[in-house]
Amino acid sequence: MGTYRVKAIPIDCIDTRENEVQLTLFSEEEGKFRVAVRGTKKVASSLRPALDFLHEGLFFIAERRTVDLLTEWAPLVEFNRLRQDPDAIALIGYMSRFVLTLLPSRSSEIHLYNIIKNIHFLLQVNNHHDIIKTLFEWQFLKVAGILPVLDVCAECGAESGDGDFLLDIAEGAVYCPNCTPQNGETMSRLSPGVVQYSERVKSLCDILEGSQIETMEEAEGISSGWFAAERQAGRRYETRELAKVLVRFCRYHLREDIPFWLVRLQPPGI
Repeated sequence: MGTYRVKAIPIDCIDTRENEVQLTLFSEEEGKFRVAVRGTKKVASSLRPALDFLHEGLFFIAERRTVDLLTEWAPLVEFNRLRQDPDAIALIGYMSRFVLTLLPSRSSEIHLYNIIKNIHFLLQVNNHHDIIKTLFEWQFLKVAGILPVLDVCAECGAESGDGDFLLDIAEGAVYCPNCTPQNGETMSRLSPGVVQYSERVKSLCDILEGSQIETMEEAEGISSGWFAAERQAGRRYETRELAKVLVRFCRYHLREDIPFWLVRLQPPGI
């Protein structure tokens, strides 16, 4: 038996014994896994703050035959601004539920980890919760390997232009007006504006998955750039319609009860 350390964000905590809890961590190195934490019922416990969800920490863990044991920890980043934002807290819970129920244990997903950490930063500097939720769903579908291509017809290769495309939720393919299949039961209509907006979402996800925001200044720079542009463009309709498509896609391919997880987020009126 040895020891190891991980950089992680806590996502769940349950009582298991009188003097022990099990903490679920989503880590950069190991993905999602559980550790036992002892003595946290004591007010003076040095491990008690590790159970808080609004931080990224460095966790030192001892291997055991059953559940590994957390022995020490050190905070790396605190997301204290989120404590005053109920919508942000609800969105963090929504992301945590995806990881808890849909991601395999001990499966490292560095790109998803980056997105989740970066979202914690972005939520501290802007109130576009609905757009940020779409960024997370987009990235989760990409990690799951089922993200559909929305801007090219699966039949003839035509790119999105003047007419509406149709997305077949079941097949994960889009069709131009000239190639639309007869079966419309699992179809969602995509206007050119929605397809263009999805490309904007894709471009930001590509940035956020490749590196981690480390300072509030970096978060402010992204927020004042990308989100300010979306506000100026007035993409209220496109934001709403793409969100509906992604939820339908998640429900069909991931979990049928995902709509019941949804948090009620008020868009800021872009």
